[in-house]
Order: sequence, then C-alpha cells, then structure tokens
Amino acid sequence: MAAIRLHPTTKKPSVYWYEPNGKKRQKTFATRTDATKFKKIIEAELLTNKYISPFAGQTPIQEWLEVIGYSKQSNREITKIHHEQMYNKLILPFFGHKRLDAVKPTDVVDYLFHLQNLNYSSETQRKALNLLSRVFATAIEEDMIYKNPCKTSIVRSSISVPEYKEQRYLTRDDLNWLADSIDPHFRELILFAGLTGVRKGELFALDAADINGDSVTVSKSLSFIRGESILTKPKTAKSVRNVVIPEELQEYFGSKTEGPIFTSLRGNRIQANNFRNRYFLPAVKASIGEPFRFHDLRHTAVALAIKDNKHPFEISKMLGHTSIKTTFDVYGHLIS
Repeated sequence: MAAIRLHPTTKKPSVYWYEPNGKKRQKTFATRTDATKFKKIIEAELLTNKYISPFAGQTPIQEWLEVIGYSKQSNREITKIHHEQMYNKLILPFFGHKRLDAVKPTDVVDYLFHLQNLNYSSETQRKALNLLSRVFATAIEEDMIYKNPCKTSIVRSSISVPEYKEQRYLTRDDLNWLADSIDPHFRELILFAGLTGVRKGELFALDAADINGDSVTVSKSLSFIRGESILTKPKTAKSVRNVVIPEELQEYFGSKTEGPIFTSLRGNRIQANNFRNRYFLPAVKASIGEPFRFHDLRHTAVALAIKDNKHPFEISKMLGHTSIKTTFDVYGHLIS
C-alpha cells in the first residue's frame, strides 16, 4: 500500500503511496527510521478508512476562513457582522498566518492569556474560543486535520473566571423617577421597557401596525449595521411574541396610527447610541444614579412581574426566552 524508495534527486528515503481518490503522494524524510514510522501510520489509516492527507492541514487559517465564511448562513445578519468583526479584531491577528495542523492546545491557551492581558472579559474569551473552535471543526469535517485543539480540558479551564456583577433592579417608584427625569418625549418608552422587558432593538423597531388591541406584536429588531439602521429578525424564533400593553400606557399606544411607536425628537427611528448618550445616561445620573444600563430595565420588568405574582411561564413568554429554563437560569434566584 505504501513503499519506501530513495528520492531520485536528494537520495533520501521517501514514502510513496496512493490516496483513496487515486492521487499519488510522496513525502521525504531525513532517516529511514522516520520514513518507516510514517509508512506504518499511512498504511494503518488507509486500512481503517481513517486516512487524512498529511498535506491537507497545511492551509493557513485565514485562507480556510475565507472558504467557510465568517459565520453560518442561518445566522442573523447582525450576528454575521459581529462574528466577522471578532475574527478580524481578535483571532486573525494571532492565528491568521498559522497552518491548521500547526496549532496546538498550548497555543490556544497562550491566546486566551493574551486576551486576558488585554483585559477582555471571560464572556469575550468564550465567544472568541467558540469562533476559533468552529474553524478547526469544519476542517475536521473535510478530513483536513485529526483533532480540534480547542476541545481540551486545559483550554476550557484557561478562560478567566467570570466576574460576578449583581443585576440591578428598580422598584416601581424608582422606575417612575427615571421616567420622569428623562426628556418627556421618551417617558412612555422607559415605562414600557421597565414593565414589559422588551429588548432595546425590539422597542425601537415597533410600529403602529404592530398594535393589536391591548397588545403589541414583537416581530423584528432595529440594528445598527455598517453605519445604517436596519430592521432585522429578532434574536430567536421565540422572540416573536405578543406583549400585553400595560393599562397605563394603552392611551399612548392608542394614539399611534402610523410609523414607529417610539421615535426620536425629529420623528425618526431612534438611534441607540445617540439616545443612550444624550438622554438615557443623563436621566440616570439625575435620578437613580449609576451604574444602570438600558438592559437593566429588562431585569426590572422581571422583578416587578415576580412581585405581582406572575407565573414563571408567563414571564418567560413576555421576555421571549427560548425556554422557561433560560428564565430560571437567569432569574431563578428571584423566582425562588
């Protein structure tokens, strides 16, 4: 199945064999001992149908990434862009020039320590590792390499321990205080976010056409992609849901007949960063005090719903979680 002969030019021992597709291969070694060891490996792989070309993994990681793409085709457009940005910013500068078969688990550990030295969070480290792991996983599927260097216990244990940050929840009085402290144009936005837990992008994408009596249909999200605001699919399939409009806000929603429900002062869709810096953060500082993120209004909605004795399943449905398990994982300490 394989044979050792002297190379016609170098006169060094070379192993010759045929791949399953009929292609003739040859690899030269410094000693006959090394050639013999390699010959046995090749013959064993061919006999057990586990053959992987020793030349396949020589593809540079950056070239292989261009073949497989930065993200799965099924992912949302905003997710694809985030993945591309992470590859270009965090992964390719470190690994792009390296060959697929040259990366060892110790190299990945060094990479995680590199991210830690740059003060990236454990969550960012985990995301970068998952994206890097995908590169090797697809190469394994194409029989280019044997193992995934990211899939070892030493690598996973090298991610820094997550820093616990206690979630902040507002009382109903504090929510009112924040809503009364922001520009009056955005008062109902703050109240609706704090009472329903609708995500920021989903809020900014709501239109009058989404109103159905005493509820509103959440079916899209507003994302800022390459300098442009674009309506995209929501985070998951379960994110498409009907959310009951709080009684105190029904008059406000009832007054909306066309266009976005929540707008900028000029009547356009709200740009998240502009809203955060010009209106939200100043209102936080003037009332409840920092730190408080817009996303914390989602946590506030859960805390207020629990106080109102709403069932966990009802809360999960309101939030658009994939399953009730997600709700318990994030808010179980409150529900119990």
